[in-house]
Amino acid sequence: MKHVMVSGLLLGLAGCMLQTPPPRDTPPAVPLVEAQPAQDPAPPSPVTPPAEAQLLPADAPEIRDALAQYELTGKAPVIRQDSAGFVRYPFGLSQPVVACEPLHVCDIALEPGEQVLGTPVCGDGGKDGRWVIDGFVSGPAGQRTPHVTVKPTDWNLATNLTIGTDRRVYYIALVAKKNLYLRRIAFYYPEDAVAKFNQLRQEQAVRKPEVAVSLPQVQLDQLDERYEITGATTWKPTWVANDGTHTFLRMPVDGMRGGSPALFVQRASGQHALVNYRVKGGYYVVDSVFERAVLTLGSGRDKQTVTITRTRR
Repeated sequence: MKHVMVSGLLLGLAGCMLQTPPPRDTPPAVPLVEAQPAQDPAPPSPVTPPAEAQLLPADAPEIRDALAQYELTGKAPVIRQDSAGFVRYPFGLSQPVVACEPLHVCDIALEPGEQVLGTPVCGDGGKDGRWVIDGFVSGPAGQRTPHVTVKPTDWNLATNLTIGTDRRVYYIALVAKKNLYLRRIAFYYPEDAVAKFNQLRQEQAVRKPEVAVSLPQVQLDQLDERYEITGATTWKPTWVANDGTHTFLRMPVDGMRGGSPALFVQRASGQHALVNYRVKGGYYVVDSVFERAVLTLGSGRDKQTVTITRTRR
């Protein structure tokens, strides 16, 4: 990556031997050449205020799909790219495991902008120091990505590593086995993304006064109102219709004080997908005609759901 700089994070720990390079002759001075960025998967970006037609910020497609799955089911998948030796774990929702080999370094990438506090603690803190722990940072100033590197000195080792930062604590399992090597692991943060998104929606609802909705020009006699709306919530749509191009949802103003629900469209395969829509006044304006859609608000035990189904009766 561009402008990678080694940080003195002092990630060595008592009992875990710091790697010391062997002495070598000083090479002759050569002109510096700008490094080219490695084509690794992009780290997760912080959630930004959504545009009118976006539920989540632009990011890697697999992260958007994983966040959508978490919003709907409360379960966040582990994103694997085994051919690249790369795994991204949902923080706090699964046990991250680093599988490494002697003479190989495994990279643990944390969240951009995060700062490691103190010294990471290695469970294998014996005098022999069988795990070498080190670290560095990468990325532009103000948005550095901290990295913790681990390297076993022998086969068939297993221990754990605890890393404290200014945002959270990471609990990571370390194993060293033959034919089991992950070059890099990283994280995405479903609970943080959902919390930030809901907060932004609530702030957006407070900032925007209720105004008359400006809808696309439609012929009222051509609207298709054949929809079934199910779900016991205070914010259930009071009316749904489409004009062959857009779908309109009229939302109860009094029921929207707790925030705006997110809209997902169900594909023919049964999977849920994000869809472009705008929130104007008391209406959702969806840029498509769907057969089935789901509105959700909150997550986990507090999640509320409304289902909208086109009946064609």
